[in-house]
Formats: sequence, C-alpha cells, structure tokens
Amino acid sequence: MPDKYLAQLQQLPCFTVVEQIDPITTGLSQPSYRVFADHKHYFAKYVAQPYLSDEFAISQITAKENLSPRIIYRDKHWLISEFIRSKDIYQTTQPLVDSISNAVTLMTRFHQLSVPCEPLDVTAIYNGLIKSKQNHYSSQHLALFQQLIATIKINTDATSKQVNCHGDLNFNNILMDEAGRNWLIDFECSCKAPAEFDIAMLVAVNELPHSHITAITKQYLAEKPQNTLSLKVINYFLLFSYLINSLWYNNKRITEQEYGEKFAVLAKAQWKNLQTQIIKMELPLDSSILTKLI
Repeated sequence: MPDKYLAQLQQLPCFTVVEQIDPITTGLSQPSYRVFADHKHYFAKYVAQPYLSDEFAISQITAKENLSPRIIYRDKHWLISEFIRSKDIYQTTQPLVDSISNAVTLMTRFHQLSVPCEPLDVTAIYNGLIKSKQNHYSSQHLALFQQLIATIKINTDATSKQVNCHGDLNFNNILMDEAGRNWLIDFECSCKAPAEFDIAMLVAVNELPHSHITAITKQYLAEKPQNTLSLKVINYFLLFSYLINSLWYNNKRITEQEYGEKFAVLAKAQWKNLQTQIIKMELPLDSSILTKLI
C-alpha cells in the first residue's frame, strides 16, 4: 500500500484508533481498503477529486434507498462507508443467469432514482483515455478509433429517453452479503444516458455472450415497462463500451505494474470483442487493424 494512503487513512477524523488496513484488489479501479478501527470494519475508497462530489451525493441517495452501503464520512478524497461482509457476484458460485438477473434488477432500480449525473459525453471520455501519456497507438489505430467515435455519436446522440446510468455494471461492483442480498457500489462512472448504454456496458465489461441480450432487455422492460429499448442503439453502445474498456485496461496495464499482466489479458479480450462487433455490424471499417492489439 502506498505510504500516502496509509498515512491519510490513519489521520481521518472519523476514526479514533485504526488497528488494521487491508487493500481490496478485486475491483482493480480506484484504491480501496478494508479498515478495522474503533472495533468495527469500514470500507474506504480513495477517489480523484473530479469524481468525488457526484459519487458522494449519489452514494447518499442510494444508501437511503437501501441500494448501497451507508456512508460514514467523506472529504476531498476519501469516501468511507459501512463494510458489508460479502463477495462480489463475480466471486460467487451462483449461475451466470442469476448474476445477470441480479445486475439488471439493480440497474432498473438505479435508473428510477433522481441522482446528480452529468450527461454522457462520448467524445470527452474517449479523449480523456486516448490522451494518456502511456498511449503509443499507431496512426492507423487512431484513425479507426476516430471513425468509431463518429459512427457511435451519429447513431446514439438522438436516441431514446435519458436515464441515470450506473456506467460500470461490472460484477465486481455488485456485492452479495451473507443473507444473499445484493448491493450496488462504485458510482464514479455514473452519467445521464440512454438505458441502452448501461445494458451495453453490462454485457461488455463482464464479457457476456450476446445471446444474453434478449433476456436482459426482456427483464429490463418487465421491471421498467414505461421505457423502450433499441437493439440498434445497444449495438452501437457495445462498440463504445468495448473501445473505452480496451483503452482503460491498456492504460492501467502500463500505470499499474503490479497488475499489468491481468490488465493486459482484460484489454486483449475487449479489443477482440470490439473487432468481432465491428464485423458483426458489417461496418465499413478495417477491423483487421485491431489484430495487432489482440
């Protein structure tokens, strides 16, 4: 654990005596820890400042709705919540269809909340990822990425009703406690977007076979019948999800040396799925360029 995080956690005013701090590495997103202090366990998450205000506000609302753990403390960089004795559903032995169903139920509940979310900005997200100093993509790759972003924007900008999307429905962000209850965490990627975006990201980030999309959309509409969904829009948001996931994992591969090999595997899987999606949609783009990244 970096000394700066250890020192900061020990000095937070919400704790009197910190006895133990253990890193949580399953999510592999922002630095997170299990803290044992004052005879109780807590979950501590370090978040870069640009995200924290929204994530704190969203976490407060979702906690009141019993969708996420109760917030204990927040400041400029730290979000402290009650610790739920649980496993993320990626680690459980339940069937995949049950994990998907649980994720969709949490998704629809979140979509119906009134939370402070910024609109999804496809171009800004891409630019933020591609401008990383660690990136060394060829001019051919960059040209393909730009073509993809343009295609995605054209086909998703004027689409269905906007909802508050979680933005990262990775199974690692869904906890199942000892009583079998599900909790939703990690709201730093939340945004206002069509519901199709959350569905696409659920499929992409968990590397789900597309054969599950029909069941996902059917369940979503059963739980939120006032909405409509477009398979076409889901497909374009799949392109976007695979692209930004690939870029994010590749950035992490370079910056997080300790987990570099794992991030490399995750990045290659997303590049491969992006290539497959381009071919499946019969887009007039040269997806063979991606082969060098797989």
